[in-house]
Amino acid sequence: VSFSVDQSGSVSVSSPSAILTNQVQLWMQGLLPNTAVTGELNAETTNAIKGLQASYGLTASGTLDSGTVNAISEGTANISGNIDN
Repeated sequence: VSFSVDQSGSVSVSSPSAILTNQVQLWMQGLLPNTAVTGELNAETTNAIKGLQASYGLTASGTLDSGTVNAISEGTANISGNIDN
């Protein structure tokens, strides 16, 4: 997994696994403990996804549908904006 922050403060996370990328982003938002960042969909990740979905008014299914992935990305972008300010 690699992280980068560009001059505008945008955070990029890259990994070979979409689950791992989303876990890292959930961890960055304080929604997932670092011990649950494994690259495998586990109960802690499902619960973190459900919590994020509920906070964005999405159906709390625990699945990584497109709306959820967008919400995770939006939350990570908000963190990078706060770092800049």
